[in-house]
Amino acid sequence: RERRESGGRFSFARLGEVLAGSRRKSKEGDKRQEALPLSDVAMSHTSWSGDPNTSSHSAAGSGVGGAQSAVASFGTESFNRSEAAGTLKSAFFAHCVAALRRRLLLSNKIEEEASEVDQRRGVEIARRNSMARKLSTSPNVTIAHQVALLDNAGRTPTALVFHPHAPLVLVADATSTISLWHYGDQITGCTSSVRNPNAIGTRLTSLLLLNESDPHLGLILVGSDDGIVRAWRGFGQRGEETLVGGWKTVPDMRPSPRGPGLVLHMLGNQGRLLAGGDSPFLRVWDLQRERCAQTLPTHASGALTAITSCGDMNKAYMVTGAADGAVRLFDSRASNQEPAITLNEHGSFIVGVEPLLSRGPHQLISGANTGEVKIWDLRGRRSVTTMQVHKERMSAMAVHPYAPLVATGSDGIINLHNISGEAVHSIKYHDGFLGQRIGPVRCLALHPLKLVLAAGATDSIISIYSQ
Repeated sequence: RERRESGGRFSFARLGEVLAGSRRKSKEGDKRQEALPLSDVAMSHTSWSGDPNTSSHSAAGSGVGGAQSAVASFGTESFNRSEAAGTLKSAFFAHCVAALRRRLLLSNKIEEEASEVDQRRGVEIARRNSMARKLSTSPNVTIAHQVALLDNAGRTPTALVFHPHAPLVLVADATSTISLWHYGDQITGCTSSVRNPNAIGTRLTSLLLLNESDPHLGLILVGSDDGIVRAWRGFGQRGEETLVGGWKTVPDMRPSPRGPGLVLHMLGNQGRLLAGGDSPFLRVWDLQRERCAQTLPTHASGALTAITSCGDMNKAYMVTGAADGAVRLFDSRASNQEPAITLNEHGSFIVGVEPLLSRGPHQLISGANTGEVKIWDLRGRRSVTTMQVHKERMSAMAVHPYAPLVATGSDGIINLHNISGEAVHSIKYHDGFLGQRIGPVRCLALHPLKLVLAAGATDSIISIYSQ
């Protein structure tokens, strides 16, 4: 600066004078600061009272206490100046508190919903156990009276499923339509209907109802003969039917106008789906992990026509019936892929295979299209009872899970037998003064908790029978 002011003329002597003057001024300032008492320094500032919004109080004192008051008052003055200048405040802490509160409320809501589901499931289990005990000990097990006659508008039903707690029956037909029918005393008719988006030329062959305790009818799995399973939800309310997912359970299956198509069975307590059909493999799908957990060779010379499970509460055995007339049992716990038991007494196409729960976990019942029905004891690996229930070709079979009752269908006739082989009832005509002959039976279903039978015929008529 001195050089600029002197026009470029600057000497080292002038530089020494400037530096000496600066040191002299600095020493004089230090002497004045040392001469000032600490009490005066404390009195010249405002002490902090603990509340920045209240009026300040003076701090008195000397020595170290006064110096501490001076430092505290200096921080308070800085805080007041920053507030006066409008310093931005962070909302991060308030945001964290609100987010934590929301998560806690959400977790409480989820726990409440889970508690309600558990309560409904507990009520359902208690009701099922009570009905099972009642049906297993009932002396009069028969179905004789027609309670409803449903016209499916020219569409041949291919699969039927009862809702366990409401007078509702689900119907899948050959035109890829899924419909929900009410068969109660006051209301009878179709309450909901939707078309499944399977490819042209394919047909629906399997129907399952999951999560029956759900107030919106639960989840519906429908399988077509191209190997694809689709899941529907919302059938409890008209117009709320929603397709929620789908996947190809049997990739090597080809659609065919004849044959069993896609055959499904749900292992409810394990969350696994068994899928097979016109394929050399039986596939086990883990629905919770959404992947194929196991692929087993069927060891059959024809297509799988029936799939079920049996055993103890873990249902360790997977049971298949095939077009070659053999019934095979696979142990899901075994490391090899060979069938644990093979039952070859049937000589023709297997129509159905079911566990005989009314006799314990070690018995099965199977039926062939020759009209022959056999009851098997797995411990002896042989049949203990053989019934000839039809003289003509048998096309459908249903077994009650708790009552000792077997329903079979043929061309224009439905026969009911108990598991001892005795004929209980035979249905040939629809009720009424001019009741017509029932058509060729295509599918049968028994209510899981009541003595109610549904029969679908090729003339598109669905008949509901009760005690």
